[in-house]
Amino acid sequence: MLLTTIPSADKPKRSFLDVWQHNIYLTTVDAQDMSSLRALLERIPVDRVLYASNYPLEERGKELMEELRESGFLTQVEWDRVAWGNAETVFNLKGANMKAGRR
Repeated sequence: MLLTTIPSADKPKRSFLDVWQHNIYLTTVDAQDMSSLRALLERIPVDRVLYASNYPLEERGKELMEELRESGFLTQVEWDRVAWGNAETVFNLKGANMKAGRR
């Protein structure tokens, strides 16, 4: 209804799904169990999901990420992207882990 009242020159050029999949990043922080984490990963591209935790309030994040790795739901490359690779890209941290000796 609302969109029919907007002049065509002012209507959005991109669909909601396009914006959702290319402009939004989500974190794993609110996923409390494997089913909610899988639901998130089924609805948004893996490269738009970042690992996060609610430490010190509630720390299930590490356990959940280990469970995700063992489940085989993601490939190792996809899991690495969620665990740290996407954050390296978003925050431009590519060289930081090499200096710290990680990998």
